[in-house]
Order: sequence, then structure tokens, then C-alpha cells
Amino acid sequence: MFAGVANAQTAKKWTYPVGTEEWSMLEKRKDRIKACQIPQRVISSLSTEDLTELCLQYPYISNALSFTSIKAGVDKLFNDFNGIRELFKREDVAKELLKQYQTKLQKLATIEGRNKKEGILATVSVLEALLTRYHTENSDAKEKYREILRNLVAGHEIKNMHSNDLFIKNLGFRTSYFSRAVLITKLSEQNIEELPRVEMLTGMASDESIRLIDEMSYQLIKK
Repeated sequence: MFAGVANAQTAKKWTYPVGTEEWSMLEKRKDRIKACQIPQRVISSLSTEDLTELCLQYPYISNALSFTSIKAGVDKLFNDFNGIRELFKREDVAKELLKQYQTKLQKLATIEGRNKKEGILATVSVLEALLTRYHTENSDAKEKYREILRNLVAGHEIKNMHSNDLFIKNLGFRTSYFSRAVLITKLSEQNIEELPRVEMLTGMASDESIRLIDEMSYQLIKK
């Protein structure tokens, strides 16, 4: 149905059909998700940098954070969207996700307005959830895990600096705790079994778990 939209554009200018007349005719969510699949000819011509940007524009990407389990939300995103599956086939996926993460955090530090800050934090949270997926696709990459953890620690510190500027003070911390906990289990010989399973899945950490995640995060990035 949307072939004309894709064919009329170059790969780099390809956009999702949201807001078109055809889009308004789609009543079922599954049909809209199907309409948002990136044509293979477009995917094949995109650099990892451009594909990353296009994936972050996917209309349903923030839904990955709406599940009780962060892992389940990311799994659903991978199941639904061909763009994210292709992205994680690229060797430089971590590099581009971290670049986007750093850029968004820098913007958070300079942009004015609570609504705008919270919008950026939503994207930052999605990026944190996606970065933990790297270990699933790459089984032997400890130094890359450490680099990701180092960035997540820096991101957590920046969030703390701006938490008082938000309507929801703890916005974005759930994915920070979850993502760092996942990476800690990959980097540390001391598996953090002290964390209840529900916290590992959801990121809703207790005060004691937060202390443990923070402590182990700083220990591991110093090695």
C-alpha cells in the first residue's frame, strides 16, 4: 500500500507513513506496524549511522518501555520491527548507539524546558535498553561491555544533575539500573544474585539494590 511513498524518495529521505491518508485508513495496530517496515532496498543502502537515526524515529519505539519487563519490551520491538533487527546485524551498532546516547545526553544538559528534557530522556531510556541487547547479539565482547557501562554511569550522573528539572523526578532511572545490572552480570565474576529476579527484569530497584549497582558499576569501569 505504501510502495509509492517509498519509491518516490531516496533511501536517506525515506520516512514512515504516519500522517498520510493511507495511514489514517489503517485501523489495526498490526497493520500500522506492518506499514512501518523499512523496505529492504532502503535498508541495504543506509549506513549504520543513518539506520540508527531511522530506527529511533520508528513511531512505536518508545513502547519498548511500556512493558513491566524491560527485556520483554525490547524483545517485542525486535519481533515487530525489521529496522532494529537489521541494525543489530551491523558490526558498528554499539558505536552508533553510543554516539546517539552521548549526543542526547549533551542535549539534555543544554536544552530548556521540562517537556523537552523529558522527551530527550525517553529516547535516552530506549537507547539504554537497546545497549543491553548488545550482549545478546555479541557473546564475547567484554571490553565493549565495559565501554557501554562507562557511558551508562556517565549518563546516570547527568540524569541526577537534571532530575530536579523534571515533572517526574525519577524519570529515566529505571532503564539505567536495569541496563547496568545486565552488564554487571556479564563483566563480573561475582554474579549479582542478591538482586531479586523481578528487579533484574523490570529495573524497579530497591535502595539496597541501587547501592549495589552503583558500587559495582564504579568498581568495574576502573579496571
